[in-house]
Amino acid sequence: MFKTLRVLYASIIVLFSTALGYAALPLPEQVARDFKPISGYVVQSSGNDYLIDLGIGQGVVAGDLFSVVGPGKAITHPVSGKIIGTEEQVKGLLRLTRLKNGYSQSRPVGAVTDSIKRGDSILRFQDMAAVVWDYTGQGHQLARQLQSGLPHLQWKDYADAQQKRPTTPARAETMTPTLYFILTSQTLEVRGPDFELIHSYPVTGTPASTSNATLTTAALPALPLLPVIAPATGGAVQAGGEPIWNNANLKGTPIGVAVGDFDGDGRQEAAIAFSDRIEIGRLNADGYQSLGAIRLAGGSQAYALDAADLNSNGRTELYVSAMNSNGNPAGISIEFRDGRYRTTISKISWHLRTVMLPGEGNVLLAQEYNGLGREFNGPVFRVKRTGDSLTRAETFPLPKRINLYGFALFSSQGRTLVANLDDDGYLSVLTASGEQLAGSADTVGGTESYFEMNDETATGGEPRQVYLKARVEATSQGNILVSANSGLGFLGRLRMYVKSELKLFHWNGKDLRETWHTTPEKSYLADFRLLPGTAGENSKLVTVVAFPSMNPLTARTASVRMYDLGTP
Repeated sequence: MFKTLRVLYASIIVLFSTALGYAALPLPEQVARDFKPISGYVVQSSGNDYLIDLGIGQGVVAGDLFSVVGPGKAITHPVSGKIIGTEEQVKGLLRLTRLKNGYSQSRPVGAVTDSIKRGDSILRFQDMAAVVWDYTGQGHQLARQLQSGLPHLQWKDYADAQQKRPTTPARAETMTPTLYFILTSQTLEVRGPDFELIHSYPVTGTPASTSNATLTTAALPALPLLPVIAPATGGAVQAGGEPIWNNANLKGTPIGVAVGDFDGDGRQEAAIAFSDRIEIGRLNADGYQSLGAIRLAGGSQAYALDAADLNSNGRTELYVSAMNSNGNPAGISIEFRDGRYRTTISKISWHLRTVMLPGEGNVLLAQEYNGLGREFNGPVFRVKRTGDSLTRAETFPLPKRINLYGFALFSSQGRTLVANLDDDGYLSVLTASGEQLAGSADTVGGTESYFEMNDETATGGEPRQVYLKARVEATSQGNILVSANSGLGFLGRLRMYVKSELKLFHWNGKDLRETWHTTPEKSYLADFRLLPGTAGENSKLVTVVAFPSMNPLTARTASVRMYDLGTP
C-alpha cells in the first residue's frame, strides 16, 4: 500500500532495449491504471458541457477521454432473421474537465456525429486509435509493451508510424489517431486528438552503454568546507555548498534520515528509512558501515522517520511513522537492546515528528489520524514514554491550520516564532497567534513521501495520496533550513522530483531572506537533519538524496551526505 516513489523508478516505462538489452517486461502498473477502461453514463447536458456519473474517488482524472456510445443498427441472424444485438455507434469524444463528488464535468473534443443524450454509455480509452512516435530510436520494446498491456486500444503499426511521424512532435496531418504516445529522451507524453496533453511520464537516466552502471562509495575529506553562514547583506546569497562526506551505496528511494547515538557507545550512527525497511549504519572515514536493518511487517510501509531519547538512557530510539495494508496507522519504535537492533513498540497509532524547541531541545510530537477523512485529526501533542508504551501528554500549542509536519520554532528578539511551510509551498514566519510576519519569495519544500487514505474505498473509490510537508529545522542562530525540490513531474498521480538543493533563510526581524544554499543537483532530497555543534565543533547537516536510476527498471540509488555549516 503506502508507497514512496521508489516504486516509480522501478516502473518507469522507457526501456531503451537496444542499448541495454532488456527482455520483455510487463507494462508498469501506474500506466495500465491510467489507461484502464472505465464505463459510465452521461447524466445530462449543462450548457456546452456534459455531466457524467464518474467523479472523485472513482479512478478518473481530469483530461481522461471517453467515447460516447449509443445504439446503432440492429444485428440480425443470417438464418433465423432474429435480432441478436445492435451495433455500437460512437457519437463522439468527451474530455473530463472537472471532478466533483459523484459526478464530473466534461466537454466534447472535435466533432459530434449525433446528439449526445442522457443515458448514453461512455467508455474511457476504449477502442481508441493509438500511435507511438519514437524520437529516441530505441522505443520498439516500449511499443510492444504498450500494445500487449493496453490491448483495448487500436494500435497503429510501429514501423509505419515512425516513417510518417513529423520531425518534431505536432498534430498529425496525414493520419488521425485519438492518442499519441510520444517518446523523447526526457518524457513519454500522451496527447489527445487535438494534441492536448493527457499524461506525462518523466524519463530518468540515459542509455550510456551495454555495461551496467555503477556508483562508487567513498569518503570525501578533501572537499572544501562550506563558508561560514551569516545573515546576508545587500540581498547576497552564498552558494556552492559541497558535502564533506558522501556515500552512494544504498538502494531505493529514502523517506527519512535520523542521526544519534543509538547503541550508547558515544559515537553517532545514522538511520535511513525506506518504505519497507530501516537501515542503520555508521558514517566514518572509510565510508558507510552497515550495522543492521529492521524490516517492517508485511504490508506496512513507512512514510516518516524521527529519533529521540525518551528513555533518557543515553541511547536514542528511532520512531517510524507507518501504515499497514488495511490503511491503519502502524508505527514502530526501534532500539538497540541486548546487543542488537530490534522493534520494541509496534502499532503506534499516531503520526510522529521530532521538533527542536528553543531552550528545551529535541521533543517528540504526535497527531492523531482519522480514517474517515481527516488525515490530521485534532491538535498536536507531546508524547511520553513509559517502558515500552507511549502515552499522550499535554497539547502542544500551535497556530491554527498548522499540522504536525513542515514547521519549526525559533527565538527572535525575546519571543518564539514559527517557521511553517504553507499549503502552497511557501515558507512563512508566524507569531504564536498565527499572524504572518513574512514569507519566502519562492516555493520550497516538496516531498515524494506520502500515506494513503481509504475513506473513499468503501463506496467504490480508490485510495488517495496525502503528501507530507518537508522537514523544517531552525538553528541556534535563528536561521531556518528547508529542502527545495523542483522539476516536479508525475508518473500517473504520483510525484517525482528531479532537482534539489538545501536552502537556509534568515529572519532579520523584518524580512525573510535566503542567505545560503547547497549546489543544485539532479536528485531528490528526501530528508535532512541538523546536528548542533558541541565542544567547539561546527554544526553539521546530514542529508539523504535519491538519484535517477541509469536503468529505469531498477530502484534508485540513495546517498547519505554530510555538510559542515561552519558555525558552532
